[in-house]
Amino acid sequence: MKLVLSRKSFDSEYGGKSNLIFQNGALLALPIPGFRYVSKIDFNRKKYNPTEYRHVKLPSTIQKLLEENSVKGIQNYADLMLKLFESYTGKKIIKLKERLKSSYQKPYYCHLDPDLVYESLERLDGWRGLFGPHPKYQRNLRNEVAKNILILFFGTFRHVLIEGGTLRYAKKKDGKKFIHKEKHVIYGYLQIQKVITKPNELEAWMHQPYHHPHLDKRLWEDENRALYIAKKNLFFGGKKTGLPGYGIFKFNTDLILTEGNATKSNWKRSLFPIGSKITHQGKEISKKKWKENGCFKWDSFGQEFIIENNSLFETHIKEKIFKIK
Repeated sequence: MKLVLSRKSFDSEYGGKSNLIFQNGALLALPIPGFRYVSKIDFNRKKYNPTEYRHVKLPSTIQKLLEENSVKGIQNYADLMLKLFESYTGKKIIKLKERLKSSYQKPYYCHLDPDLVYESLERLDGWRGLFGPHPKYQRNLRNEVAKNILILFFGTFRHVLIEGGTLRYAKKKDGKKFIHKEKHVIYGYLQIQKVITKPNELEAWMHQPYHHPHLDKRLWEDENRALYIAKKNLFFGGKKTGLPGYGIFKFNTDLILTEGNATKSNWKRSLFPIGSKITHQGKEISKKKWKENGCFKWDSFGQEFIIENNSLFETHIKEKIFKIK
C-alpha cells in the first residue's frame, strides 16, 4: 500500500509557532500566511476577496471549550491567535499580530490548505475536502498519486492550556500529560477521489464564497497545478469503512510521529525502521537519514513523502488511528 505524509501548517519558518493541541483533544492546525500566492484574480480571471484569518471560524468543540473556561469573544482564527500570542514580542510574531487585526490595510491572507472542515467557512451545497499540492512538488507527485491514495497531514504541535481567562503553550512544569516540547503529529487526512489539473475539470461546487487558495491565478495558471478532491467515504483495503473520506483527528498519542523524548525530527523506530522505503520528489531517501539512534531523521526538507511497502506504518494507521480491525 502507498501512503503520503504531507507537511503542512505553522512551523518555525512559516508562522513561527507550534500548532495547537487543546485539553479536550481538539487539534488545530494553523494555516500559513498566503500573501505570496495571492493576486486577487481567480481561476476565471475575475477579482475576488481572498480568505483572511478572521473569516475562518473555529470548530464548535474549541469554541465551547473556550467559553466554558471564561475565554470570551473568540470566534475565528484571528481572534484565537491574537489571544494566544498577545504576550509574545518576537519580530515575526509582532508582524503577524499587526496583520491579523481587521483594521490593517495589508492583512496576511490565510492559506487554508488542506481545507478539511466544513464549518470553517461559509459553504455552498456539495462542498468536499480539498488539497492543493505546491506546483513544485506536484511535478513529481503526478507520477505517484491517483484515486484512492490516502494523504496524512502532519505538522509541529504542542499543548495549549487555558488559564485565568487566557491561553498559553504548555511548559515542562505542567506535567508529563501535556506536550511542552514540539512534536510532529498527524492531524488530518484526505483520500483522493479525483485529481483536477485542467480548467474544464473544475466542478460547480468549487465556486465557493471563499474558494480554495490554489484557485488563485498565481497558482492555478502554473503548468503543474493540481487540486485533489476528497472521497465522501474512506476506503481501506478496498472496503468501505463508514468513516468520512477527509477530516481532522482527535488527539491521542498514536498520532505522534516523534520518537519518545527525542527532538521532533526523529521519527519513531517502530514505524520507520532502518531500510523503510520513503521517497521524495521521485527519489528514494538515503539510508544516511537514519541516525545512530536508529530513528529516521526528517530534516525540514520538502512537503510530500511517499511511504511504500511499510506494513508496520500501514497497520498503525489502520488499527491505531482509524480504529479499523
